[in-house]
Amino acid sequence: MSNHMLGSYELPKNCFEDWRGANGLDFKPTSRQQLVLDATQKALDKGLFYGVDVRAFVAQELEVPEETLALGTKRVEGGNFGMDVYYARQSLEKRSEARYGLKVVSELRLANGVKLGTRVPSDGKQLRAATFEGACAVNGMITVQGRRGSRLVKFVVTGKSLVAAIERAAAQGLRKETFEQMAAAVGRSHAV
Repeated sequence: MSNHMLGSYELPKNCFEDWRGANGLDFKPTSRQQLVLDATQKALDKGLFYGVDVRAFVAQELEVPEETLALGTKRVEGGNFGMDVYYARQSLEKRSEARYGLKVVSELRLANGVKLGTRVPSDGKQLRAATFEGACAVNGMITVQGRRGSRLVKFVVTGKSLVAAIERAAAQGLRKETFEQMAAAVGRSHAV
């Protein structure tokens, strides 16, 4: 027997429409969505990864009837319920990613024009003289500008991508500091 208290599970009429706008930090879930989000987060907290395992856990947690689980299974794996859980998981992951991006900006005390030095994005090409150009408060995406050869280019990246690019450049000896060392230096310079 499950211990959820907000109500019983109901499948939305249209999962895509129901979860529209659910990936930003400004998202305010309905009580129905919160049920699915809480159960999905519980599944992820237990270390479940594969969609089939997460769906099964959420279905059991929310005591979803078999007839509801069967709806739409001919069109998509996991059916309509599976899509509901998929969108809930996307929302959790995207909002977590956004919070992390804003945390990176905060830890480095970034403001427009702050120099980030050399970075090596996932494509392996150096971005020299990189500067911070801004971050979106809703999705945590970070805008960075720098030079590739003689060209000035702009990237919009996640916080994880920015940290990884800094780490790759440090590992290749293209910069002196890792992300952790940068954050520690910023902390020291702002200590009272």
